[in-house]
Amino acid sequence: MTTVAWLPVSPGSNFSWSQERDFEAEHVGDWFDLFNGQDLGGWEQKSGSAKYKVVDGSVEGTTSDGSSSSLLRTRRDFADFELKFEVKVNNALNSTVQVRSSAFENSRTDPEITNAFKNDDWNQYRILAIGDRIQTWVNGVQVADRVGKESAKTGFIGLTVHSDPAAKAPHKVAWKNIRIRELNVELAHSFIGFGKANQVTIFSETGAVEWSLPLPASDGWALENGNILIAVYPCKKYRKGAVIEVERESKEIVCEYQGRQKEISTAQKISSDQYLITELGAQPKAIVVSKDGTLIDEMALSCQKKRVHMQTRMLRMLPNGNYIAPHLLDFAVKEYDPKTGKVVREFLTDDRGRDRKDWPFTAIRLKNGNTVIGCTVGNRVIEIDEQGKIVWSVTNGDLGEKLIADACGVQRLPNGNTIISSYRAKGDSVKLFEVTPDKKVVWRFSGKKAGFHHFQILSTNGRSLSAAYR
Repeated sequence: MTTVAWLPVSPGSNFSWSQERDFEAEHVGDWFDLFNGQDLGGWEQKSGSAKYKVVDGSVEGTTSDGSSSSLLRTRRDFADFELKFEVKVNNALNSTVQVRSSAFENSRTDPEITNAFKNDDWNQYRILAIGDRIQTWVNGVQVADRVGKESAKTGFIGLTVHSDPAAKAPHKVAWKNIRIRELNVELAHSFIGFGKANQVTIFSETGAVEWSLPLPASDGWALENGNILIAVYPCKKYRKGAVIEVERESKEIVCEYQGRQKEISTAQKISSDQYLITELGAQPKAIVVSKDGTLIDEMALSCQKKRVHMQTRMLRMLPNGNYIAPHLLDFAVKEYDPKTGKVVREFLTDDRGRDRKDWPFTAIRLKNGNTVIGCTVGNRVIEIDEQGKIVWSVTNGDLGEKLIADACGVQRLPNGNTIISSYRAKGDSVKLFEVTPDKKVVWRFSGKKAGFHHFQILSTNGRSLSAAYR
């Protein structure tokens, strides 16, 4: 039988993590929460009848009379990682944290751990699991260092409440601040891509095609309800473009709006039954339509009229209700008040001279007020502050290789990294890549033979990406 590493839990000291947390909640680097402090999403109970519930931001487990040992486990497995958490347990209860596990097995207790505990309060744990070695610290004291070639190399993480037949009253154990970072793990993203050549395609984290729809697309979303929203380029079926919402499994169209000018460039679902759509033509405008296609509102766009296809891309509604629109040949990202149609802010992208063709294609407003802009033919991505000052940028010169080939789609991840699509990439060239704030490339996708106008990262190493970052 495979030896499974168990870590004993005992009453402990009050410990603050504030000095160790040198990251912001929305830019946590490679750390992430296993428990969000609100519900048990991502966990499942696999044995026993102990009660697990959320109490004051912690997971609380309570013994149940006559129950065997109980296990609340993560829904996914982990291999090499660093794990940190805090735990508080009743003196009469022997409960554990289980790591790299594949089954519920008896625990092992390290005698030296008892000297590290402080009774009747929270204890801080740190566990480092790399290869055959698992090290454990309690309140800053190393209490275990195990090396075993027969140990499991991957498995779930479990919160256990042991059976206690001698107990005369229910006993409790609680865990909080459960955070993990995976080590020596190659990044893998699943995503949905939109383009003329690639059409609409969902790729798994291995790069395999999971789903596709044969329509040329300029923009789209994987929605929270599981459906796919698509801005369709003019084609045989939709002569002036369209916006459709498609049920993923059946591929049935549940909502359709057909364009009325030359082209539809972008679409965004802004409520359960309303869509923000950009129509290009003699009168470029942002419109809001209902699910049945009824026009609810419209706003004229202030941009050039000569080259319809280049009027705007990736127009979005901001949290404050305003619209943000990149106008390519105007070399400007404009923020509109949709109630008046007035431009309330404007950011220019021609600081290097218009011959560099830094046409803005994508504009993303970050929570700190900055805006990330993908400049297409200029082959650069910039981040500007609220005054329009460039505070970060990346070009092929920064990367030391020609990875950016028409920077259309851009997405800022919650870890602070940026993913960029290269629409003009062909053959086996890199179509999407992830770059860190210090301009190190940490992920590449070279599948398909053409690039993407737009994309949306769906998951990273098995973890779904929050809708806030899609």
